Amino acid sequence: MKAVVYKDKHGYLRRVLIRDDDGLDMAEYGLPAGPPDVEEIDWEAVKLTINNILVQGEVFNYADLQSKRMLDSVAAVVKKQIANLYREKEAERTE
Repeated sequence: MKAVVYKDKHGYLRRVLIRDDDGLDMAEYGLPAGPPDVEEIDWEAVKLTINNILVQGEVFNYADLQSKRMLDSVAAVVKKQIANLYREKEAERTE
């Protein structure tokens, strides 16, 4: 088996394993061997959380965003979701 990276029809890069004698055209049929799929994150919930953080923090313009260091809070929401996705996938593999 060999690992290959290809771009799917939606523009996402995917890492998969294909047989050594398969051509790159078989990549879309390979076994997933990359990071968890970020499409599994509930992005609507992420957007809602970010919006609420910005409103509650009274961040209404770029100066507010910088002076209140709210960008760190917003980034933390995304970081948490990505970390949870990895944890869930690891838990699934060990079950």
